[in-house]
Amino acid sequence: MTDSYEALQARDHDLELANLGYSGAYESPSHGQTAQAWRGLASARSARHLAPRPSAARDADESQTLDTLWRRLGSCKRLVRGEFLYQQGDAIERFYIVEAGVVLLKRFTSDGREQVLEMVGTNEPTDLAFAGLYDHSAEAANDVVVRVISLAELQRSPEMMRFLLTAAQDRARNDRDHIFMLGRLSAEQRLARFLLHLVAKLATPLEGGEPTAKPGASERAVLRFIPSRQQVADFTGLTLETVSRQLSQWRKDGRLEEQRGKSLRLTDLEFFQGLANA
Repeated sequence: MTDSYEALQARDHDLELANLGYSGAYESPSHGQTAQAWRGLASARSARHLAPRPSAARDADESQTLDTLWRRLGSCKRLVRGEFLYQQGDAIERFYIVEAGVVLLKRFTSDGREQVLEMVGTNEPTDLAFAGLYDHSAEAANDVVVRVISLAELQRSPEMMRFLLTAAQDRARNDRDHIFMLGRLSAEQRLARFLLHLVAKLATPLEGGEPTAKPGASERAVLRFIPSRQQVADFTGLTLETVSRQLSQWRKDGRLEEQRGKSLRLTDLEFFQGLANA
């Protein structure tokens, strides 16, 4: 029984290493690890590696990144901005992982109103269901490349099934944090957490070398995809006016730099992490 319990502990630890959602994004660095803050955020966007098990060192295949693994499965599909990958009410027949671009998961009401549920970035699955009907739609926010894998092929791959366990854990934590954010946090805290969530998923490194090449560089992050003000308001449960006013204030304070519709840069990552944890 001891060996079995230790094996479970090791597996749970591996899943923790592979996970980065809301909670991982807004936690403040501790024990002098401020310089590592950017690395943690950037690595979540650039590649999700399969967490190594104790025996993985003896198995070369286990060291492969998931990025390499899933490109041997299924086929590639390209979408242009505004095109739907699937729509609410469609039968679930395929599994989709985003290779490039951003996919918006939306739910529509009977009178045509929409709510953005999540923004799915590179190396993320759009949904984790295997049967029934979709309870949301998946729309390309920009030019998107998606890996399409049949459910049968997916279930024949132990590595992919292991990834799904990690992804399900990640999404469940995000959902719990989203509920907590909507119910208990101030407008500033909600926006701070939302921005850090996007940075963890979608940010691109600064140009010109290593993120820590100069003082303060580890506290900077750039988003090339910017959701609309209304989408931010819907996601955070705030009014459009509150979102616009708070982002404008942070811009005036030098906390962020923004080119409307093009890019947004967090110039003080520690400020947002501290606010999210206040």
